[in-house]
Amino acid sequence: MQLDALIKTLSTLHRTFRKRFRGSAQVVVGAAEPLPLMGEYTALHGGKSLALTGDRYLYLAARSREDRELHLCFAETGEMVRLTLDGEKMPQPHWARAVLSIAQVLQEADYPLPGLDAVFLPSVPTFPEERIVQALVPAVVWVWRELAQWRQSAEEVAWTLWSRFKGSPTLPAGGVEVVPTLIARQGRVVWVDFYARSHALYDWPRTVSIVLCEVPDDTVSIPFDHITRQMETAWHTLRRTLGNEVTLRDLSSFTLAPAEPELTPEQRLYVHHWLAEEERMQRALRALIGADPPVLGAVLNESHIGLREELQVVSSIVDTVWLALNSTAGCYGARAVVTTAPPRVVALFAGRQVRETLAHVEEQLRQQFHKPFPLQVVEPADGVLTL
Repeated sequence: MQLDALIKTLSTLHRTFRKRFRGSAQVVVGAAEPLPLMGEYTALHGGKSLALTGDRYLYLAARSREDRELHLCFAETGEMVRLTLDGEKMPQPHWARAVLSIAQVLQEADYPLPGLDAVFLPSVPTFPEERIVQALVPAVVWVWRELAQWRQSAEEVAWTLWSRFKGSPTLPAGGVEVVPTLIARQGRVVWVDFYARSHALYDWPRTVSIVLCEVPDDTVSIPFDHITRQMETAWHTLRRTLGNEVTLRDLSSFTLAPAEPELTPEQRLYVHHWLAEEERMQRALRALIGADPPVLGAVLNESHIGLREELQVVSSIVDTVWLALNSTAGCYGARAVVTTAPPRVVALFAGRQVRETLAHVEEQLRQQFHKPFPLQVVEPADGVLTL
């Protein structure tokens, strides 16, 4: 983010805070939007996740209250929501429900939470609501960490959120995104093994640029609810047949044999996709450690094809974007990220000067679909920071 744009955003944030709450904020934090590379589906069942955070931030200014109320204001719209930390009813909008859910989880884990006056504002006006949730949750957590001076590290907080939100429908991706967002560091990729409760940070190759394309919401129609239900049913069947403690780490073609008759053909396809994706995750990690961008890109392409052919969660338009990027000179590979709305396609390109080479891709997609498909070069950034 350019310095003048940052100054303008923070000025709006502070001005709105003083107008709403007649005083100054005690702390200002920024939380980056998460950028999953692989593992959004497998991580929900104890698999691995590979992610980093981009340079689009949501900024949050806050101060503590003496009571147990949360007064949250979205500066862009002026929308104000009042909650209580003891509240049982889930409010609207979605971002307010997510904040209250996180508060309940943290209180159950004995984290002290003060009430808050808070104003938040994205760094760009095109932040979709789901991305606001994904950035607002770690921002609020970080504010509480600053104000209440928790002793726990960011990693400990992240694992608390993961373990309690695993499989929860309250947050996008069951809370998986919260982990890399909290512990990501600039220019580093977060590798999380949810089964072993461990993580590692790896340097992002400096010679590789990350290009992101957001596909317009109204061009995509995928029955995610059906797919999610089928995947959950398949997982419950595996646990019932093989034991409640089973994870993806325990599965193989051999160990799956007793459960195969219990699965429908569709569910069997999902399970085999999970196993194939876990193997691809290992190859992606080796390519990352070995600084081998062509192999990393090839694995992303394989994963995309798996999403398209096995899970069938890639729409024809998303696939067209993937093909267009892969056909562009300098592209190592690409993959759809379909657990977010709107869906995105992330691509890896050689070199740092890629913006000029992408202009023709934008024009090609605009002419084909009669609407803009903006491509942005993403800089890896800190997951959460205090300003």
